[in-house]
Amino acid sequence: VAEEPAPDGIILYFRLQGKLKLTDISFTGNKKYSKRKLSKKLVSKVGEPLNEQRLFTDRQEIIKLYQKAGYPGTEVTYRIQPDEALGQGTVVFEIKESAKVKITDVYFEGNNTYKDKKLRKEIKTRRRWMFSWLTGSGYLKKDQLEDDKDRLAEFYQKEGYIDYDLKDIQYNYTTSNK
Repeated sequence: VAEEPAPDGIILYFRLQGKLKLTDISFTGNKKYSKRKLSKKLVSKVGEPLNEQRLFTDRQEIIKLYQKAGYPGTEVTYRIQPDEALGQGTVVFEIKESAKVKITDVYFEGNNTYKDKKLRKEIKTRRRWMFSWLTGSGYLKKDQLEDDKDRLAEFYQKEGYIDYDLKDIQYNYTTSNK
């Protein structure tokens, strides 16, 4: 918006610019999932106007997909490559896949009333075992950890421990040759 004084008031000039048309979506750094699989998760479609809010949502969906598969440290960014002269733009999603994190065991410290076995039954996070490929368990999933915190709080409060407090979750990463 620009303004210019006039003898009888102010003249306002509005400069408008249309949204770029999305002409292509590409991915770099993806080894776990194909372009086709990742494209199915996107809200943005080729041929529609380029929308930053939708691109942010698409980024979140890709991150969620990797986290569910046990890749919690995967980073996703996107870059818009505009062609102002044609009014078009392409989007490149840059994916930095992290290592798959397998859970070897779950320990509870400071619980003097209940055995670890009983507390493990209250949560969904499980250690990796021979049928994990079938059940999908045994991989670190951040959203599932948040649910487990709530489940433990609910369990302890139901058992009469109103002052229950989960202090911290610690991860001990070990390296493996597998």
